[in-house]
Amino acid sequence: ISRLPSQSLEDAIAIRDHLLKALTPDAAKRCLSQLKSCCDWAVDEGAIEANPFASMKIKAPKGLSEDEDVNPFTKEERDLIIQKFAGDRYYKFYTSYVRFLFFTGARPSEVIGLQWKHITENVIQFRQSIVVSEDGLVLKEGLKTQRKRDFPITAEVRAILADIRPEKVDPEELIFKSPRGKLFDQHNFANRAWKSIMAKCEIAYRKSYQCRHTFISLCVEKHINSTAIG
Repeated sequence: ISRLPSQSLEDAIAIRDHLLKALTPDAAKRCLSQLKSCCDWAVDEGAIEANPFASMKIKAPKGLSEDEDVNPFTKEERDLIIQKFAGDRYYKFYTSYVRFLFFTGARPSEVIGLQWKHITENVIQFRQSIVVSEDGLVLKEGLKTQRKRDFPITAEVRAILADIRPEKVDPEELIFKSPRGKLFDQHNFANRAWKSIMAKCEIAYRKSYQCRHTFISLCVEKHINSTAIG
């Protein structure tokens, strides 16, 4: 806020234009969303009469989607990343989450939407996801490309779940939460923990979404049926 060209709500358009010039489209979009939320709160509190950012939108440029940007890790790189997380003083909390991404190939948004009620004896029932909205992180019914999906619980996944399962399981409790017990923020994880560990691994940087492509690629190497992979 201190770096904005004005601190007056009357200059909302100039503030939006500054965000577009000073930040990446994605960062500008997030910042504008936060300003909107702040002003919505101010309207509710009676501090201001109207939200000047309410109708403003910033569209991120079209490029390769994360599903299309395929650059998987090797098995050795996968194991190194997990090892670095497990041994890290600050980020070892995220080890089980990273293992789960690598050994299920699921989208991060769908993994962090899992509750213990979605774990059965033999399958993981993907039914919802965490998405970013104008009001912050919210839980949404349905998945990105389909309404639901069942994933078989392999030996690796069973071991991960056993490591993190609490003594008393609340079916409604989220399986993966933030260190403070709140909704897991994938964006925050990617910008801090993931970037830090990738640097320590000294391998070519790739987004954590590549865990999904890594899983799929390793399945192909094992000659698993393409329909089953799909």
